[in-house]
Amino acid sequence: GPPGAEPAHTYKSLCRHILGLFTDKSVISESDLGDIIEDAFRPFDIEEVVRLQAIRDENENGAACYVAELWHGPTLAFKDLSMQVLCGFMETLLAKQQRRLNLVVATSGDTGASAIAGVLGKRHLSVTVLYPSPKFSSISVEQEEQTLRHAGEPNVTVVNCEGTSDDLDVPIEACFGDLAFKEAASIGSVNSVNVFRVIMQVVHYVYCWLQLRRAHPERRGLLEVSFYVPSGGCGHISASILARAMGLPIRTLFACVNANDVLHSLLQTGHLDSNPNAVPTLAPSMDIVVPYNLERILFLMSGRDQAKVRAWMTRWKKEGKVQLGGEERAILAETMGLRSVSTSDEQILSTIAQVHRECGGYVIDPHTAVAAAACLSSSSPDDGVPRVIMGCAHPGKFTGAVSKALGNRPASDWMPLGDRAHPAVAAILALQERAKGGDDLLSRETPGVQHFVKGQDWERTLRGILTSSNM
Repeated sequence: GPPGAEPAHTYKSLCRHILGLFTDKSVISESDLGDIIEDAFRPFDIEEVVRLQAIRDENENGAACYVAELWHGPTLAFKDLSMQVLCGFMETLLAKQQRRLNLVVATSGDTGASAIAGVLGKRHLSVTVLYPSPKFSSISVEQEEQTLRHAGEPNVTVVNCEGTSDDLDVPIEACFGDLAFKEAASIGSVNSVNVFRVIMQVVHYVYCWLQLRRAHPERRGLLEVSFYVPSGGCGHISASILARAMGLPIRTLFACVNANDVLHSLLQTGHLDSNPNAVPTLAPSMDIVVPYNLERILFLMSGRDQAKVRAWMTRWKKEGKVQLGGEERAILAETMGLRSVSTSDEQILSTIAQVHRECGGYVIDPHTAVAAAACLSSSSPDDGVPRVIMGCAHPGKFTGAVSKALGNRPASDWMPLGDRAHPAVAAILALQERAKGGDDLLSRETPGVQHFVKGQDWERTLRGILTSSNM
């Protein structure tokens, strides 16, 4: 373009640029990186990968509000964005090293299905997913269907466990704790504290800012944006803090939590108190007692003081509580621009209904609604700064909560017509039809699914599965 013109970054080109900052080109070349990104986003249902949807124009009642639709990937969850690219990186590195790796994933939500989608068609990467039976967990029928869908693929193993998430963590931790076995079986993990996934999420924020800068040419050069981020494990909000530290002009970051509000309590009072039990909510992927990435937030807040963070985390694990000083709370609020809002189940339902009513039938999922409730009700004086809600999942993944919010209408009644061509949405609608006939998903013999039953030696069985997977 002409001198001084802003380059028109696509989501893919922005990925190449930002990930390139953190990538050793002698290991992953620019050409490799381009191929990884093209392959990663091929299964997405829109060419632009991420779409920004306006849900409120700027008016006398407040700033313009947008939803960043991060869920256009193969499993309809924002995790697909980082998982697809991460698995592409791993496959490329493994091929160069002529090695294989089996990812072991415990899931009670979206992570298992997303990891499975990430390894499909890979030659050096496989996955073993353990998930708790619906009798022992709050996994939704939609999440279970997505976890089971590719169970017959040669590099995918799925295990249904008669126990809770904590129960299935035990054999996995035993396998990873045996370092000789871990190396012999070539096993690895892709949990949400993986730093690659956090770096990848920085791209979302920069992309949204660039889109809004184009949409608001009158503010060119001065545009600030506030983000409302559904926060469970706090990886996404950690990425936003990182984006702000890298220079992105973010006015305020709102960490939006449900009834499991450890982070909200910390930001409001400076107290970090352990609650031993998660409270079940309509946003189940955020029902987390100890946010995995809280340590990362404290690290960034402390000026990267490892000793101080280690002392806080040790005290928290031993005594169940930590108290931050006034100066540290000021850094969180002022230097890092971090605020928090807690949203109840009642507010989740009323916000889904409000957005549907006021935005031409637009539907959001309960996790996105946690942030939308805060965004739409927030009356903080932000001088008309545009607000972006990070949209976690397609509403079809949580049809029970959405239908309840919309007057108990069936999913086939409110599912957006434009989304029905997406293979995962079509599968959910078919699942709804089967459910009407009383056809229980687990009663069907899904090819390739293995079962851990109570009383069985799960660790021994898992070791056998992982050993045979590596042959």
